[in-house]
Amino acid sequence: MVAASWFTPEVRRLRLGVRRSNRAVWKPAILALCAGLLAGCTAGTGSAQPVSAHPGDPAPGTGASPPALSPALSPAAAAERHEFTRLVMGVATRIVVYAPSLDAASDAAAGAFHRLAELEQSMSDYRPTSEISHLAEHPGIPQPISPDLLEVLSIAGTVTRHCGGAFDVTVGPLSRLWRSSRKSGTLPTADQLAAARSAVGPDKLTLDPVASRVTLAAPGMQLDLGGIAKGYAAGKAVRYLRQRGFPQCLVALAGDVAVGEAPPGRPGWRVEVSRRQRPGHTGPAPEPLAVWLVNQSISTSGDSEQFIELGGRRYTHMLDPSTGLGSPGGVTITVISPRGAIADSLSTALCLVPADRVAPLVLTADLRPCAAIIQRDGTSAPVVIDPSGLIDWAQQ
Repeated sequence: MVAASWFTPEVRRLRLGVRRSNRAVWKPAILALCAGLLAGCTAGTGSAQPVSAHPGDPAPGTGASPPALSPALSPAAAAERHEFTRLVMGVATRIVVYAPSLDAASDAAAGAFHRLAELEQSMSDYRPTSEISHLAEHPGIPQPISPDLLEVLSIAGTVTRHCGGAFDVTVGPLSRLWRSSRKSGTLPTADQLAAARSAVGPDKLTLDPVASRVTLAAPGMQLDLGGIAKGYAAGKAVRYLRQRGFPQCLVALAGDVAVGEAPPGRPGWRVEVSRRQRPGHTGPAPEPLAVWLVNQSISTSGDSEQFIELGGRRYTHMLDPSTGLGSPGGVTITVISPRGAIADSLSTALCLVPADRVAPLVLTADLRPCAAIIQRDGTSAPVVIDPSGLIDWAQQ
């Protein structure tokens, strides 16, 4: 994972790694996606301590109630910046919140981390006790699901329908097979791929939104929410902080970033997206792209770092459901949306569809408003698709 660090009070930058696709565990750092907070902190604010050191903060996944919050931030209160870090969903997760005191910020962040822990316990395919792991134990039987899982599966179904299967949360068996291949350094056999595919396919998942139930039809099915859960979780954590009176906040799970209102005195949260470097490039890295974000989410998918070579061919970590193997790569795509789940899932899907389908998908009514920044090998400049005018470019 890419470490995050803060620099001077005048220019504070949170360096983030791009997240994994929905096809291969939780998305690792691929490119540097940097969220920069350009709000200077006044002298004497002190450094915020990690939430884990705050008394009464429950451990993730324990089911304990979130700690009681301090009184909500009032307009007259002097907001100070406070930062907290914890490991969530397998990645370094940061929460930045403006609050009148460290105690108020700590209580707010502790509650937000508790909310993230609840979502991890629901949606992690690495945890045998998670909600989605329990679903796999009862194929063919309609099972009740939580409101969060219902919402995620509903959004995932919409993205799948429009992307022609490039995004598919039922690819768990293929994901596990590809993880094993990457670890062993050997490609899966045709028989292994065929066996995994027998338990994969959006037609094998039936969602009943009225009854809040889902049915996994085939034995051996396993959901993989790695390409949507972190974006969704970041957005929900920001919503939690806003509802409790701390609207000036940022939540970043690696490269899945969600922000609330702008920091004091600034037009927004300054986020930098690293420029894709040409294959074999050895010179200085090109200047990143920079945007201001307010009440939005941003996610980036790509392959510049996470790839392997097997059998003389290069494969990325992003699983292509059509082959059951990693995609060939060559593209980095950033998506901005008010909905974290859309930014997360669509950025992955757009990396796997043909180039001529990217713009129509960004223009799809069910997925709007959203914007995309596409960087491909062999092109000199990024292609920007922003039909709703979401992107507010920041000066370099």
